[in-house]
Amino acid sequence: MRTLYVVTHPEATHHVEGVVGGWHDSQLTPAGVRAAISIAQALRSQVPDGAEVELFSSDLQRTRRTAEEVAGLFGVKPVLDRRLREKSYGEAEGRPQEWLDRRFVPPPGSGCNTTRVWRVQRPRRRGRGASPRDPLCPGPQPAPDRVTVPRQMR
Repeated sequence: MRTLYVVTHPEATHHVEGVVGGWHDSQLTPAGVRAAISIAQALRSQVPDGAEVELFSSDLQRTRRTAEEVAGLFGVKPVLDRRLREKSYGEAEGRPQEWLDRRFVPPPGSGCNTTRVWRVQRPRRRGRGASPRDPLCPGPQPAPDRVTVPRQMR
């Protein structure tokens, strides 16, 4: 069995400057670098010596820098993949957050979240069809039996 650790980048310049992140290529702040070092150390303490480690990161500066701290402690090279970038905010990126806040229309309180990136699937049970709920819009359900990662991202 494999264990998957998902880490988000810590504080970046777009946070302290109050601008929209998304694909805006900001860097970690000094506090963010210190936090990335702490994250790397925490991961190192969780993963047994000799374990096979693969490290994937988006190609944005802030996530690359976070991944580099982890990579250094494990002696691996991060695989950079632009498909791991967070949500794009289009023309709002790099603009003041309040600019986006004034224009943001929240999604409805129920229904499908069409910005979902990962598809969570429940395996079909013998003799029964698929769940009547849309697997991309699960709503409140128990934890999935498995998370399917697209083949090209393995």
